[in-house]
Amino acid sequence: MKPDSKSKQIILRACWGSNGWRSRPHFTEKDLAHLRRTEYLFRVAQLSHDDAVARLVRVRDAVSSATVSAAFVASLGSRELEYRSALGSYAHALHITEHSFEPAEYLRTKVCATCGLPPRASADWSVLNLERLKWGGSVMTRSRSRRLIWKNSLSRTCGLHHVTTGRSG
Repeated sequence: MKPDSKSKQIILRACWGSNGWRSRPHFTEKDLAHLRRTEYLFRVAQLSHDDAVARLVRVRDAVSSATVSAAFVASLGSRELEYRSALGSYAHALHITEHSFEPAEYLRTKVCATCGLPPRASADWSVLNLERLKWGGSVMTRSRSRRLIWKNSLSRTCGLHHVTTGRSG
């Protein structure tokens, strides 16, 4: 599925401004209807560690390295950054095995000893989609570094899903 340029522009205009993230994105009803119809806007999802890992493994197994490579190479000529994130997503996903949450005893925060994900978190697929469209994936800032592993795993799932289906989330 070819990315919808109108949807990309609506999302970028509503969520990102000259000063960075807008604190309250504004969408007109017409824009919201268009984004839902083209599957560029999503509800915030609550995911458990085990659900996130299972989703990542399922999506990874549904895509081939040839598809990921083709998407990355095509993005170099087209400058469609959303296809670049699949390469990093795929490389990351290759190292994840299906496992249950096992708390890391050496850390003060409750994360999985195997993969670093928390036991439960929310995933704003619309924000992850915007980051994929604007920068080719998630970006890290110091203030968000604590949630980086969780967010990158979710965005990587989003990136792989986009390559396999042409849609995010």
